[in-house]
Amino acid sequence: MSRPDHRESALALASAIGPFSADMLAMMSAQADSEITCNCHTLLHYAQKYSPARVEAAIHRMSFYGMRDLASLHFILANDLDLLALRDDADLDGQLQLPLKP
Repeated sequence: MSRPDHRESALALASAIGPFSADMLAMMSAQADSEITCNCHTLLHYAQKYSPARVEAAIHRMSFYGMRDLASLHFILANDLDLLALRDDADLDGQLQLPLKP
């Protein structure tokens, strides 16, 4: 099922509740589309500013740490953290997580 079909199914279900519910869901859907478009433009801007390879490396680093937001992507790129090697014993900033000595 493609995205438009999914949207139409959701709108039909909301319409079963009532017209205001359908209108609210349609508005939320339009906002989601707008947000996706904005995020896409931001991602393309980062690829142009830093390079597609660096954006990919930064997103890989984000995935490694379970992150999924553009603010984290910008932080990684702006601080050149995408250029560091990924290590299981390092935090997002590349700092080693050494045990504290008693």
